[in-house]
Amino acid sequence: MTPPHPSIFALSRDERRDVYDDAMERVMEASREIAAETKARKPDPRNIHDYRGYNTVGLVCVLLTRRSPKPASFDCSRNGAAYPRIYLPFSKCIEQPESTDDFLIVCMPKWLAKNAELLGVTPELIGDWTDSQRASWEMLGRLASSINCRITNAKRRSRAKLPSGATA
Repeated sequence: MTPPHPSIFALSRDERRDVYDDAMERVMEASREIAAETKARKPDPRNIHDYRGYNTVGLVCVLLTRRSPKPASFDCSRNGAAYPRIYLPFSKCIEQPESTDDFLIVCMPKWLAKNAELLGVTPELIGDWTDSQRASWEMLGRLASSINCRITNAKRRSRAKLPSGATA
């Protein structure tokens, strides 16, 4: 990297061109890195119609810790603690594909989430969890928050602007 100069105008024309070319190369490299990161991301498996449907039905997205499997319900807890245990019926919840063996992301009716006291900020994990599990919990917490924002904003559609005097 070239040392900083007091003023770009103090340089000769060729030196300014060299500084500009170096800066442009750094910008292009950063742009390539961002494009590679964007392509590496997995696309959202839900579309706008899913979010609009979730909004219409009144669903919210919640992150929970998964416990032992049950035949007709999710056995889970809010933060990994042994108690209170929460049993959520399969018929009232939509498990999201990002759920893991340890953690469960579900969309459920808002009334059910209120009754089970699941609404609000995702709590910290309690108990013995590895660093990778804690990182996964944080990432899934951000995802649940993102899904909730998309559900909330799904009802807002932008209307196409018509030319002056035209009607739909």
